[in-house]
Amino acid sequence: MAQAPELRIRGYLVSPDLFTTGYGKESGPWTCTSQCCGGGAYVDVTERDRVLAHAEMVKRHVDETQTQDESRWFEPNDFADSDYKSGRCVGTTVENGKCILQDKRGFCSLQVAASASGASKWAIKPLYCVLFPLEVIANVIRYDRRFHDVRPCCTAKTEFEIPLFEACKDEVVHLVGEDGYRAMESHYKTHYLSEPVVKDGRLRVV
Repeated sequence: MAQAPELRIRGYLVSPDLFTTGYGKESGPWTCTSQCCGGGAYVDVTERDRVLAHAEMVKRHVDETQTQDESRWFEPNDFADSDYKSGRCVGTTVENGKCILQDKRGFCSLQVAASASGASKWAIKPLYCVLFPLEVIANVIRYDRRFHDVRPCCTAKTEFEIPLFEACKDEVVHLVGEDGYRAMESHYKTHYLSEPVVKDGRLRVV
C-alpha cells in the first residue's frame, strides 16, 4: 500500500497510528477499568482553575477515599509545557493509590458531578483525561502507548476490527468536532482500506 498523505485537522497533524492500529470488539476504551488514572494526571492550569471554580459542585460527588479540601486536589507548583494550551500545567494529587478526583468505584468525580448537574459529562474534565488513550504532543494527535500491553483497554494492536480513531470517536469529536471526525473517516476509507487483509475475521492494514 502506498504511503498515505498527511492529514491535518484544525491545526493538528493526525498520526497514522489512529488508522493502522485498533481494537477487537471484545475490548477497547469502552471497557476502561480506570486504572490509568491511578497516578493522577497533568492538566492545564486553566483547567485546574475551572475545576476549582466548580469545587462545591464537585464536592457533592466525592467519597471517603477522597477529600473535601479542594486545596489538596492539585500539586502546589505548576510548570511550563508547550503541549498545554496556556503553556503551563499542574498535576493532580494522588491519595489512597489513585487520583484524588477518582472515587472508590473508579469514576471521575468531575465527570459524575458535571453529568449530575445536567451539563455535558466532560464540561469540567481536563482535555488529556478525556482523550486517553489518545494524546496531543507537539500538535500531533497520536496513540498514547503508556499502558500498551499492560491493560487491554489501553492496548491498540495492528490486527483489529475497529480502528483507533473510530474506537475513540467521542474523544475525537470532543477535540476536532464532527467535521474533523468525518475527515478522519474519509481519510481512512480512501487511504487505508484499499488493500485490506482479513485474518481470522480481523482486519490487518498492510
